[in-house]
Amino acid sequence: MLYDKTSYTRSTIQRDDGSQLMVGEVVVKPPYCFEVHAGLSESRQLKLNDTAHLQLLKAIARGISEPTVVVWDAFPQTETFAVPRLDLANSGLVRLSKNACITHALRSAVRRQNLAVHRGRPKVKAIQTEEDRQAGLYLEMLTAEQRLIAAGYGGDTPNFTASQVVAVGGVGFPSRHAKERGYPVVVNASYFLFEPEDFESDFSVYGEPYGLHIHQGEIKLPPLFARSALLFTRGGGAALRQVSLRDMTISCLGREWDLQRFSLNAAGPYAVFNRYYGVVEGCRTRGTTERNPGNVDFIVIGNAIVGYKVGGEAEIPHNGFVLSLPKEELQSGEFDPVVKYRFTTGEEFGEGIQCGPGLVNDGEIVLDHTTLTKEQFFRKRHHCDGSWDAGVVPTDYAADINRTRAARIAIGVGFSGELVILAVEAVNRGMEEDSRESSGVTLEELARLAHASGCRCVLNMDGGGSANIQYIFGHLIRGADRRGLPGVIYERMVPSVGVVRLLGMEDYSC
Repeated sequence: MLYDKTSYTRSTIQRDDGSQLMVGEVVVKPPYCFEVHAGLSESRQLKLNDTAHLQLLKAIARGISEPTVVVWDAFPQTETFAVPRLDLANSGLVRLSKNACITHALRSAVRRQNLAVHRGRPKVKAIQTEEDRQAGLYLEMLTAEQRLIAAGYGGDTPNFTASQVVAVGGVGFPSRHAKERGYPVVVNASYFLFEPEDFESDFSVYGEPYGLHIHQGEIKLPPLFARSALLFTRGGGAALRQVSLRDMTISCLGREWDLQRFSLNAAGPYAVFNRYYGVVEGCRTRGTTERNPGNVDFIVIGNAIVGYKVGGEAEIPHNGFVLSLPKEELQSGEFDPVVKYRFTTGEEFGEGIQCGPGLVNDGEIVLDHTTLTKEQFFRKRHHCDGSWDAGVVPTDYAADINRTRAARIAIGVGFSGELVILAVEAVNRGMEEDSRESSGVTLEELARLAHASGCRCVLNMDGGGSANIQYIFGHLIRGADRRGLPGVIYERMVPSVGVVRLLGMEDYSC
């Protein structure tokens, strides 16, 4: 039954310029269930070692010689050291999540050159302030729980910057997820924090996914930006739709807040901000909200309030948003940091994933030269005045649809309900072994391939070194991630995947 319900093809397409691309296509016939799984589980030591290796290579690529990195396994964003309390008289930034408290203390020690690494263990060199003492306690806790490693050269004066202190979220290998759980098809899904500027905020964690995630009817992550999502109804129907924070009603602080009634990226008594703040008005992002003495700005990542600041001027993390509320509607005291979401329209979906851009809808190509702007992509850049702009995640996403070739993944649904996954192979630039390597595709080429497959709707997913499709417990395409070593192929850990369950066939293994 497994092979009756699923099929795959691999084909090579030659271009007129002499380059070629390898396309893998998987088709799953209904009935099936497409599910979105986030927070992949991986061996802690394996996860830390793999992340440390990648961070060392990134530091070297940034010109840091003999670098050191400190990598630790992050906690769920809802975890705090004490019961969260709202203090309306405190005008400073209040960090609530364990992750933010630890990252801030350790990075502060690094900035003051007060962190050393001996025999693979980071230690505070001198306890001079309360912050030093706290950093020392955090290091002791992380070491005792075996959730921290230091890699690289170390010593009394290790060569690292604050960005080389990295908390790692729930990431894992798609291949392991497929084999251990018996899923015949597994594909990487959402964008996630990957570049150093992506997790420069103390509130953010390397490997955290962002964009709408729905699993078993529950909204796990909100739609931060106005991007396309593939939504599956409980009855098996599918639709491609552009969704945003304005489509959400959120529950937190003891009541519901309809974000349709809030100002988006603009000051007001009720406002919500994301990292696209400032782009429309000034063609540049802004990393903080405006000063607003009458409001409290709550910093939200995923399903947790991770911090707040009375009076505005709160930081906006790349993978979060800020909910700005009038003080007169709030009370000082303990509160639950958990945040829940629902569609304001009352619509319910069984599964859903947001990535973007959208490629095909109602059987027609919808991608054009305005799509990336409409879906709020904004690449990192230097402005004419010399200022650095960290952009909007994914911060290194090319701003064209017809020039940049890369490994890419697309997921679509056909007119008869069949699930179609397209995977185009490529190699990290400069790592090609010979001219026969697949050169990848542009977004425009991917849209044409998706249209030719006969799909009703198709969504572009995360690509590049993350592009990965597991078919019957094997790799359908060669990974693009070579980490500076031509011919050596790495599978990249990712935080979320799409998996296929064949209905009526629950028990099978590889």
